[in-house]
Amino acid sequence: MSSEHYTLKEDKFEYLEKGEGHTLLVLHGLFGALSNFADVIDGFSKNYRVIVPIMPLYTNPLLKTSVGGMANYIKDFVAYKKLENITLLGNSLGGHVALVCALDIPDKIHSMVLTGSSGLYENAFGGSFPRREDKEYLRQKIAVTFYDQTVATDELVDEVYKIVNDRSKLIRILAMAKSAIRHNMANDLDKFKMPTCLIWGKNDSITPPEVAEEFHKHLDDSELHWIDKCGHAAMMEHPKEFNQILNDWLSRKISYLASMKVTSSEFVISNTDLAKCPEPSIPEYSFIGRSNVGKSSLINMVCDRKKLAKTSQTPGKTQLINHFIINKELYFVDLPGYGFAKSSKQNRNIWSKFTHNYLKTRKNLLYTFVLIDSRLKPQKPDMEFMQWLGQNRIPFVIIFTKIDKLSSSVLNKNITAYKKELLKTWEELPISILTSSTTKYGKEEFWKIIEETNKSFDL
Repeated sequence: MSSEHYTLKEDKFEYLEKGEGHTLLVLHGLFGALSNFADVIDGFSKNYRVIVPIMPLYTNPLLKTSVGGMANYIKDFVAYKKLENITLLGNSLGGHVALVCALDIPDKIHSMVLTGSSGLYENAFGGSFPRREDKEYLRQKIAVTFYDQTVATDELVDEVYKIVNDRSKLIRILAMAKSAIRHNMANDLDKFKMPTCLIWGKNDSITPPEVAEEFHKHLDDSELHWIDKCGHAAMMEHPKEFNQILNDWLSRKISYLASMKVTSSEFVISNTDLAKCPEPSIPEYSFIGRSNVGKSSLINMVCDRKKLAKTSQTPGKTQLINHFIINKELYFVDLPGYGFAKSSKQNRNIWSKFTHNYLKTRKNLLYTFVLIDSRLKPQKPDMEFMQWLGQNRIPFVIIFTKIDKLSSSVLNKNITAYKKELLKTWEELPISILTSSTTKYGKEEFWKIIEETNKSFDL
């Protein structure tokens, strides 16, 4: 696999990104990056969004060459990419960085996978740093990383040899190793609440089995999986077994991945008469927003369809209650927009009346998704409609659309403005998610809400 073909350079970041779906953010160790995770990238990019940021181990200023410095870099990357609900996967130093990130930004992290992670104790290079000028001595020290010492290929030895014979890089390696020792996380382990998968080589001599057992003992929601005849880099030495363990664990911990797979989506009926709506026997979710907010595009995106809901360049084309059945097990309802639709005041009043009547009386309606254009400052029609929903005790979720159309700083400014405006009259903020129909951002979080909410359905 030539993972390098997929690397991107944006802003201060260099990274690989491949696949779609739940995000696996892979954090590499001191030596080797993409090549160490070749089988993980190939295996999981078919069903997941795999991202591997290249940490600036050898280019950061010396004072920032530390576990904390690398964690800050990754946190900046998460913000830059607007990542949410991430599974962090870290090996060795990468595991240590994952722990710091999960502690600092837990709201962004769904789960962690640690394999041969530092953070408690590690025996780097078997207790001593290799002599730079002696390649065979270096080979022996690298071989300690693996149970099967043939994994220490000439290519790997040459790569490490070049690194340790570069004085600037060597200084940073030593600084990073010292930082890892000082940055012990034993007293923080009880703070982690997210699911954690520990995949460990039984023969790991760098972070020995007792390190895995200590992690498992103190991480509340953790599972420990052993790989026999395996050293410090399980994903390299036993890639098939590693991937199988990880895939099984993710399948159990991210159950909504199955639900987000839309196998069927069909139009059912359009009308203005509640009596003609489908029998309210399965969960139902409605979509509403100002005209031209991207409602039809969002419905098509989350359903993996191009023309399920009709999109139009003319605002206000949706003028009926439109029911779609998804996977034969829930309804999506496309409601008329509000705002500046080009229609008579009489027609707008009629739409408003039957829409409000639907929202107040439809007994299988679990959530109304209120779509808001993230490019705009708080708009009066949006605020008034959400206030009406609150007064009538109608549960809703805010979906900010078109986030790909503006920078992170402007997006954050606009979202913050909406939240401040809401808090003037709300004691607690409604659930909100960010979306882009173009990049499919937010699709996963959307289906997670559906999955969790469906559990409460009971007519």
